[in-house]
Amino acid sequence: MICNNFFVPLARNVIFFCLLASGAFAQGTWKQVPTISVLDLWDVAFTDTLHGVALGNYGVLQRTTDGGRTWRQRLSKTQLAFRRLHFFDEKIGVACGLWGTMYRTTDGGENWLLVRLGRKSAFVSMAAAGTATAWVCGEGGLILKTTDKGKTWFEQSSGTKFVLDAISFADTLYGWCSSTQGALLYTTDGGANWTPQNPKSDLPITCLYAASPTTCWAAGFNGLVLKTTDAGKTWVRKPAYETRYNRIMFDKVGRGWAVGRIGSIVRSTDGGENWKLHFTSKATSINSIFFIDRDHGFAVGSQGTILKYVP
Repeated sequence: MICNNFFVPLARNVIFFCLLASGAFAQGTWKQVPTISVLDLWDVAFTDTLHGVALGNYGVLQRTTDGGRTWRQRLSKTQLAFRRLHFFDEKIGVACGLWGTMYRTTDGGENWLLVRLGRKSAFVSMAAAGTATAWVCGEGGLILKTTDKGKTWFEQSSGTKFVLDAISFADTLYGWCSSTQGALLYTTDGGANWTPQNPKSDLPITCLYAASPTTCWAAGFNGLVLKTTDAGKTWVRKPAYETRYNRIMFDKVGRGWAVGRIGSIVRSTDGGENWKLHFTSKATSINSIFFIDRDHGFAVGSQGTILKYVP
């Protein structure tokens, strides 16, 4: 009995120490990065742990080559508002925004060239899948698709005239698109055809994350977080911190992240069953979040806010 009483607590302590050392209980936090801009930032993306780009209002483009410690800023020639950004590889990326803004880089974000689309519609959201395919959506139900890393774009019919605020694809075929005006659409053929769905929620959806052809997360006003596992036939609401969400995603180790108003960064560590406040910044809104790997993440928001995840 003496032996048992001695070794059981010891074993528990060893297990706890091993879990702690492995990071199982590590919470991490977010540290604000000093920047010179006061312009609202709407998206951020990295090609590796050193090189990243953040963009936002008035055509602001910020680039880092040292893992986010310092950022260099420039304005696009048109100074139009950027909203979304995606890199297909370490060199080629695209950025879209209001008034038909579309830019493309082939040198990792150092230089950007205007892609002339012949339209002035606002592009509000962007999704990508595979190595060369992406979609943008926006006002008037507009959806454009590229299959050549952003060199050329062609229009797809969404079947709605609502402003499409969010789009997400699980792969090159299966994806969702939504509008705060009430539309939720699903495609199984890469966007050639879209089928309306009914999430049975009175709250508007503002962001989407397609995890697989049958599983998708949707978030929106007043802490709305919904999940479907049957390709949108049914949606289940999950407990979540109450804010208006701007982006929802899962990182490469399965942690769920969502950002929104009142500087909120919200996290789920149980596969999305519960979403709890993880960090609050001084920004009035956090607009986007991006993780390179489990230990390297960035979030951007109002008044030039850039936050770096510290594990």
